[in-house]
Formats: sequence, C-alpha cells, structure tokens
Amino acid sequence: MANIAKRDKLQKQAEEGKITGRELWKGLKSTWDEMTDEEKESEFSKLAATAMGSKGGRSVSPAKQAASRLNGLKGGRPRKVTP
Repeated sequence: MANIAKRDKLQKQAEEGKITGRELWKGLKSTWDEMTDEEKESEFSKLAATAMGSKGGRSVSPAKQAASRLNGLKGGRPRKVTP
C-alpha cells in the first residue's frame, strides 16, 4: 500500500509541474519493482480500465465533426442558468 501512496504522490507532483516526465517514470518504475504481485495486479487492472474509459468518449466520426462545427456556428454550448 505504501507503494501506491508513493505513486500517487509522484503523479500529483508531475501534474503540478514540480517534476519532469522522466523523473516521474523513474519513480513509477522503482515503485513497480517494489510492489507485490497482488498490488501489481490491482494497479494493472486500474490502468486498463482507465485506458478503456478514456477511449470511450473519443469519437471522431465525420457526422460528429459536422455536428460540432454546426454547433460552433450557433455560438457553442449555452451557459448554465443558475436559479
């Protein structure tokens, strides 16, 4: 579990721009090497689910592109009206 906390800390630092991608990779690789098989399996399943989920909303069909352009000509998405 400590390895997962270390990984999360490294990812947060990378998102904040405090470390480079190379430093992140080195840190993640070292934590991966220290993980137990059970932790690796859990981590791998999370990464796989993330990868599949991120592809779900990326449709680049010609119909979707045309609809997006048409909506952009209309001024885009309307602002939320708060009560």
